[in-house]
Amino acid sequence: TNAAGTNTSCILIAPGSIIAKGDITTSFQGCSGDAVMTINGTGTQTVTGNTNGDSNYTDLIAVSMVPAINIDKASGTLFFASSIMVMRGWTYTQGTVDTSTNTSTIVMNGNYPFGYGQSAVVITGSMSFYNLMFYAGGANGNGITYTVSSGTNLTVTNTLTYSDRDTNYTCTINGPGTITAQGNIVATQAGCTGDIAVTLSG
Repeated sequence: TNAAGTNTSCILIAPGSIIAKGDITTSFQGCSGDAVMTINGTGTQTVTGNTNGDSNYTDLIAVSMVPAINIDKASGTLFFASSIMVMRGWTYTQGTVDTSTNTSTIVMNGNYPFGYGQSAVVITGSMSFYNLMFYAGGANGNGITYTVSSGTNLTVTNTLTYSDRDTNYTCTINGPGTITAQGNIVATQAGCTGDIAVTLSG
């Protein structure tokens, strides 16, 4: 997915979907939306984005976005070569995923850009992340609600972050799934609340 221009993004709307069998590259702000991008190539695939100079992910429009993701690889390895912001959903079905070789950061977010709206975000499927961030910002004074599905454990091997650009929003992260933090936990601004069980096992 690709949007050309430093203040430009596209929105991919369901019920349409994307099937990605090769590499995925986002530039500038990329594309958000509630369409689902299924990554199911049989060989090596790489997802590449960039932070547009905002290494702290404090600005929603600074990080390259991709729509909701479903990883369903029967063979081959999926590499995350850099950092991306995943909009409105994450599903891991099967496959080998490498988020650590390139020290990537996966930023979860439920917003559309520029006040278009927001939704609850559901995360399904146990897997490991190198850096995982939950973005708190929402619309109309409401933070984003994340639900980690039953039977899902998110293992974060480096840094787990709850973040927003100001104190106006607090995200909510609920189970019944769980998070295992093997490294540091960082909360900025208002951070996140919720009933999610986080196990510290570093």
